[in-house]
Amino acid sequence: MQKYQIGELAYIIESTIHVTQVKILKYVGGYYTVRFSNGGGIRVRENRLYKTKEEAEQIVTSVKARNMIQY
Repeated sequence: MQKYQIGELAYIIESTIHVTQVKILKYVGGYYTVRFSNGGGIRVRENRLYKTKEEAEQIVTSVKARNMIQY
């Protein structure tokens, strides 16, 4: 069952540090095709998408904190 609807805006985390807004274009077989604001696009699994920018930024912050502890 899809969590996001076609045309809806969502957010992804790129390179573990950048939060980027995307638009949902298509859902097939557990993968969403998303388009970036610059015109590019990729296919991602649902677990890489976030409803709000704040939710994605919270993940980025926790990953950064965890990485700081390791070094």
